[in-house]
Amino acid sequence: MAPVDFLPLGCAHSSRNKKVSRLPSSAALRPASRCGVDRLRPTDRHRGRNGADSKQRSRRTTMATIGTFKKSGNEFVGQIVTLSVQAKNVRIVPEATRSGENAPSHRVFAGRVEIGAAWTKRSNEGRDYLGLKLDDPSFTAPIYANLFDDEEGEGYSLIWSRPNRRNGE
Repeated sequence: MAPVDFLPLGCAHSSRNKKVSRLPSSAALRPASRCGVDRLRPTDRHRGRNGADSKQRSRRTTMATIGTFKKSGNEFVGQIVTLSVQAKNVRIVPEATRSGENAPSHRVFAGRVEIGAAWTKRSNEGRDYLGLKLDDPSFTAPIYANLFDDEEGEGYSLIWSRPNRRNGE
């Protein structure tokens, strides 16, 4: 009786005279997919994990809430908490003497120190909000955030947003 060879040696070719060569010793552990059996491939490579193609997937952005505020009279009072900033009694006060259309509509204070400015904006859905720029010598970079009213209408959330990079910065 002839010895049985389980290795797919008939599929391996040498670059010299098309001779059959021995496969590495680990070849017995690998499937014989190189011998004419095509691997299973997904029918559409542009589908995500959930099966939706790239056109069906909605772009989800995770936004970080870095502050909570309540309206007190004509100003907002609350706190800002990040890994590097823990500020309580933060006030967003309307600017009494606005010098121009592009000037900030509000000033942001932590205690008696001014730490930023805010501009009144309107979303595409017609929702009013404040766009804030917070800066301080202790910050490595300015913090850009937006102050929106909560869905429940009880308070306001300060949502951090990464600034868009422009001009290859």
